[in-house]
Amino acid sequence: MVKSGGLVGELTKLRFENFKGDSYARSNALHEAQSACKKGASLLITGAKGGGKTHLAAAYCNGASESGKVVVFLTMPALLDLLDRAREGKNPHELVEEQLLVILLHIDVLALEGLGTETISAWSLSRLFSLLNGRINRGITTLVTTSFTIPELAQRGYDERVIDRLKRYTQINLSKEDIA
Repeated sequence: MVKSGGLVGELTKLRFENFKGDSYARSNALHEAQSACKKGASLLITGAKGGGKTHLAAAYCNGASESGKVVVFLTMPALLDLLDRAREGKNPHELVEEQLLVILLHIDVLALEGLGTETISAWSLSRLFSLLNGRINRGITTLVTTSFTIPELAQRGYDERVIDRLKRYTQINLSKEDIA
């Protein structure tokens, strides 16, 4: 499950040094992400598609991995698919759902890419809340990227428990105007 620090392919090339901070807002977002990485702070990175959310999250993960941290970078659909397969006993790692949750609750950095792209259900919200809340309670770094604002996530059906946990993270917004 963890390869190359949790990142594979093109994601391994994304660094803070090659992020285009060519506007005030993008430069500020870069500085905030670098600062959060140094502190080990959790981030919620919002903004338009193609705006650099994945780049900042991957750069953070690459930096953390190079510092010896265990990093897992998953899309939200992939996370829920892994948990669902574990729940059904079809996980290729032969882990049951609770074992997989324990691992995800204890790894050093968990990056969840594309919040809002997954199918929302009572089960998925329960699992997402368990992860976010458990990691906050343990003081462990979590990164979340989404194309939606917090109010839009609430409108899409994310319950107030999940929204409350997301609000606890340092927030970085990359708006459409910031795309170079």
